[in-house]
Amino acid sequence: MKKKQQKTLQRSTLTASILAAMGSAHGATINIDGGCTLVDAIQAANTDALVGSCTAGSGDDVIQFVTPDSRITISTIFAASSYGPGYSGLPAITSNVTIEGNGAQIVANNYSDNFRLFEVHPGGDLTLRDTQVSNADDGYGLGSGLFSYAGRVTIENSTFNANNGAISLIYNLGSEINNSVIRHNSQSQANAAGLSSYFSIIDINNSSIIDNQHYTADYIRGGGVGIIAGGAGFVQSEVTITNSTISGNESLYGAGLFISDDNPLPLPSKFSRFGKNHAMRGMVNSEITITNSTITNNKAYLAAGILEVGNATTLTFQGSILAGNKVYYNGYAAEIYSLGNGVINTDANNIFGELGDPGVVNVPIGPSDSTFSNAAKDNLYPLTVANEQLMHPLKVGSIAIDGNDLSCYGSLVDQEGKGRGKDGDDNGSFVCDIGSFEHTLPIVVTGACDFSSALLSAENDTSTNGCQPGKGHDIIVLPENSTQSFTTVADTVVEPILYTPYNTFGIPRILSSVTIEANGSTIERDTASSESFDLFFIHNGGHLNLIDAHVTGANGGLGAITTFPGGNVNVLDSNISGNNNVAIFDIYSYNSSVVNTTIDQNTYNNYGIGYAISPLTTLGSEGFELRQSTISNNQGYTGGGVDFRTVDMATMDNTTISGNTGVYGSMILTVGQYSYNGPSKMATIRNATITGNTGNNAGGIYSVSAYVPDKLRMSHSVVSGNVLAPPPPPRGVSNQGNTHAILALPARNIIAGGGPVPTEIFSTTPYLMLDANNIIGQNGDAGTVNAVLGPSDTVPVGATSTVIEPLADNGGDTLSHMPVDGGIAVDGGDIFCGLNEDQLGRIRPWDGDGDSDARCDVGSVERGSVAASDLIFKDGFDATIIIRRNPVGD
Repeated sequence: MKKKQQKTLQRSTLTASILAAMGSAHGATINIDGGCTLVDAIQAANTDALVGSCTAGSGDDVIQFVTPDSRITISTIFAASSYGPGYSGLPAITSNVTIEGNGAQIVANNYSDNFRLFEVHPGGDLTLRDTQVSNADDGYGLGSGLFSYAGRVTIENSTFNANNGAISLIYNLGSEINNSVIRHNSQSQANAAGLSSYFSIIDINNSSIIDNQHYTADYIRGGGVGIIAGGAGFVQSEVTITNSTISGNESLYGAGLFISDDNPLPLPSKFSRFGKNHAMRGMVNSEITITNSTITNNKAYLAAGILEVGNATTLTFQGSILAGNKVYYNGYAAEIYSLGNGVINTDANNIFGELGDPGVVNVPIGPSDSTFSNAAKDNLYPLTVANEQLMHPLKVGSIAIDGNDLSCYGSLVDQEGKGRGKDGDDNGSFVCDIGSFEHTLPIVVTGACDFSSALLSAENDTSTNGCQPGKGHDIIVLPENSTQSFTTVADTVVEPILYTPYNTFGIPRILSSVTIEANGSTIERDTASSESFDLFFIHNGGHLNLIDAHVTGANGGLGAITTFPGGNVNVLDSNISGNNNVAIFDIYSYNSSVVNTTIDQNTYNNYGIGYAISPLTTLGSEGFELRQSTISNNQGYTGGGVDFRTVDMATMDNTTISGNTGVYGSMILTVGQYSYNGPSKMATIRNATITGNTGNNAGGIYSVSAYVPDKLRMSHSVVSGNVLAPPPPPRGVSNQGNTHAILALPARNIIAGGGPVPTEIFSTTPYLMLDANNIIGQNGDAGTVNAVLGPSDTVPVGATSTVIEPLADNGGDTLSHMPVDGGIAVDGGDIFCGLNEDQLGRIRPWDGDGDSDARCDVGSVERGSVAASDLIFKDGFDATIIIRRNPVGD
C-alpha cells in the first residue's frame, strides 16, 4: 500500500485580503485535448473568445489538462516579449488564469531558437498547479521557465527544472510558491539560477530550491561555478520562507540565497523598462523571514549559505538550520555573510554552523540559538525525496530534535506534510524540531520485528510484528554487523521500459521514503538459493537512503540496487561487491547519489541488461552525484566501471576508477543524447583518478556529446595508465533486440594509417572540455582521440608510476591512488578547484610540496592533507605552522 500523499497549501494573510478585495468572476473551463492546444487555450482565456478548437474564456478561467501526465513540447517562438528581453514560446498571461496540469510536463525545445515558456504581464494572474516546466532557455537567463512582470503568480505542487534561470518575478505583489520544487536549473548571467525576485512580495511554503548552478566560462576551466546566486536572489523584495529546504546550490558568492536592496537595480542597462521611474521602485525594502527551514550543503567561495549585502535589509531567522554549507579555498563565512548595515534578527531557536563554528560574519547569535558541535552531515541525512518534496531528515541524536520553540513559530506541519510537535527524542515531551523536517522515532529491527516487518511498517505507516509504526519518511535501524539473507523472489516488476523478463527482487519494492541504517550489516541473496534475483527496487515515488551496508550476491537481470523512473537512491558509506550483475542501475532519477562507497568485484551475467551498461550506471538521470568513492576491479561487458548515460547535470568528484574492464572502457560519458539540448544538459568530472582500466574502444573514458562545447567538463583529474585491448568476438545476446534505444552507443571508428590510439580517452566529437589542470597519458603520449588538451593540462614524460602510487588504503573508507611525493600531481592544480576536501575527507587544497603555496593536487587524493576536525589552530607566531590533534603522515 502506497503512503497517502498529503498536500498542505498555505496562503498568506496579505494574499487572502487581496483576493477578497478583487472578488472572482465566474469563468470557463477550457480542456486541453487533441483539438485544443495550450497555446490556443491561453489565448482563449485572455480574450474570452473562441480560439481554434478551444472553448471561449469567460472571466477567471481554468485551463485543464484532461489526460494525466501528458507531455507538451514547445518548439517555436510565439511572440517577442513585451516586458523583458527575447521571446516567449507561449502567449503571455494577461487575465486571471488557472492551469490545472494534472501532472503535465511542458518542455521547451530551444534547438533552433531561444525563448522562455510562461510570461505573465501587468494585470495577469497565473495559478500553475501540478505541472513540470523544463528545458527552457531564453538566452538571457531571465525567467526562462516563468517570467512575471507586474503580475501575480501562484505556483502549487509544481516543478521547474533544467531551465536557464528558472523563475523571475519583477514588481509582483502577493505571489506564492507552495509545495513546489525548483531544481537543477543553471545560469551564467546576472540572475539567480533558480528564483530571482525584484521589487516583489512572495511567500514560499513547503518548497525545495535544490541543486541549481550559477556558473561562468571563466570558472568552468577551474572546476568551479559562477558569480552569484545559485538558489535564489532577492532584490528589494519582501519574502517569507517557511518549512522549506535550500540545498546543493552552487555559485561563487551567495550560493543558497543572495539578498540585496541594491540601488540601482543590478540588471543590464538595456532593460530600460526596469528603470528608476517605476512606481514600485523604492517602496519595497528587502525584508526576508526564514522560518522552520533548512539551508545546507550549498557551495561557494564566500557565504555559501546566504550573502546579504543590503543597506536597509531586515533578515529574520526562526527555528531554522543554517549549517553545513561549504566554502572553497580561502573562502569564509560558510553560513552567512552580512554587510552589516541591515538588521539581522536571531535568538529564535536557530542552529548556525557546525563543528562548533557558527560560520557567520556580522550576524548576532542569540542565547536560544546554537551550533552543531559535530559535522552537519552527522545531524542531517542527504537530500531525500518524501511526499514529492526534497528535504534533509534529521538523524537520531541531533540537537535539532525537539529543539524548537513550543509555538513552532506558527507551523502546524513540516515540509513533508506531517504534524509538528512529535516526541522525536522519546523523552515524553512534544516539542517541534528545528528545520524543515519533523523527526519521528526509528524502526529498530529486533526480536519479532525483522527486516521485512520493518519495511512493511515503513511502507504502510502501520505496525507489523511489533515494529514501531511508520510515519512519513522512516528510519530502519539494523543490528550491528548482522546478516540479512534473502532466498526467494519477493517481488517481480513488470514495466515496459525495462524490456527484460528478469525483473525479480528478493526485497519487496520500496514505494515510500526510507532510510536504512545498516550498521555494517550484509544484505545478500543467499548463495544457496536456486532462484536468480536482485535485491533492492525503488519504485516511482520511492526513495532509499542506504547507509553502511554491504550488498552482495545478487544475480538478477537488472542491478543489485535498481531505481525505476521517479525513484531515487542515495548509497553512502557502503560496499556493493560480489554481485553477478550490475551493482547499481539508476534509471531516470533526479536525486540519486553514491558517496564514500566502494563498488568492486562485480561481474556481468549471461542474460541481464549488464551486456548494455556498466557496474555503476545512471541512465537518463538528472542530478546524479558520485563522490568520494572507488569503483575498482569490476568486469563489465559494455562498460567496465561507471556509466553516465544520457545524463543531465551529473557530477563525479574525488573518485577513483581503477582496474576495471569493458568494451567501451572504464567510464562511459554521454550528455542528453536522446533529449533536447537544454541549458542544464551537462556532466562534470572534478579531481578524479582513472587508471589501470582496460577497454576495446577506449582504455579510460569513452565520451559522447552530440551538441555543443561546455557540456562535458573535466578538471584536476588524472587519466593515465589505461590500456586499449583488442575487441572481443561478437556475442549473441538473447535480449539485445529488446534493449531500450537510449542504451545505444556509437562504435569507435577504427583509426587507419596508424593514427592516435585512445588508450586514455576517446571522444566522438571534440566537445569533452579539458584545459583545466588535468594529467593525461604517460611517457609523452596523451593517448587521446578528439579530446584536445590545453595549456594547463600535462602529459607525463614518464610512466604512470611517476604520477600516482598503486591502489592502496591511504586512510578513509575507500582505497585510493596517492600522488607520488615530488610528482607532478602534487600541487599540480589551481588554488581553486571547486572542492574543499578530497576523496578521504581531508582538506583541499593543501601545500603538499612545502613551498608555502597551497594548490589543489591533481587526482582524487590530496597528499599530506588532514581532516578539518584534526586541526586545532594555527600557531599564533607563525601562520604557516599547523597544530594538529593527531600526528598525520602521508
